[in-house]
Amino acid sequence: QGPNANFTRIVVQASARLAGVGDIIFMSSNNNNITGTALFTYLTPQAITSLTPNSGQVGTIVSIVGTNMLGGGSSFVNATLNGVPVLSVSGTDTLVVLRAAAAPISLGNVVLYANTGAFVSRTNAWTYVAAGTITNVSPTSGKQGTLITITGTNLLGGGTLSNFSIGNLSATLVSGTETQIIASAPLPGNVTFGIITII
Repeated sequence: QGPNANFTRIVVQASARLAGVGDIIFMSSNNNNITGTALFTYLTPQAITSLTPNSGQVGTIVSIVGTNMLGGGSSFVNATLNGVPVLSVSGTDTLVVLRAAAAPISLGNVVLYANTGAFVSRTNAWTYVAAGTITNVSPTSGKQGTLITITGTNLLGGGTLSNFSIGNLSATLVSGTETQIIASAPLPGNVTFGIITII
């Protein structure tokens, strides 16, 4: 694309082409040409091959597998899911891990941006689902070993259940679906109220 230039520095954005080594040629408005031979290497095109999971809500951790995703860069500076910037992103040429931000229900593209300006995308690869809600907890009190049934909607957020805690204590998972989770209560240090957290 068109350059941003002064007398000592020129900045351009590379367009798409096949992998290979090529010359750099600058052409000024007065027809003066400057050529640098074999100074730039086009890498194998970037590609996103899979997302796990491919749907979720705010806080969902997404693993992205692909090839040459950094596009010659050294780090990722941003990523978007359906046009919404993620909460965090890090990774390599072959594996990226990011955390989804809040967004309305939608289907859209995944785009990863490297620190060089290179980017890679996959069309209609991510679905935002409705945020999870807990509608009922039964029973609401008990002791160690009590089986607690949590009902609600989108409890897994499109993913799988990795942790369930009451207060800051991890409970033992028995089963989990998008609408119901069953867990065994942990042993508390003393009688306490606790916030239920599903991850």
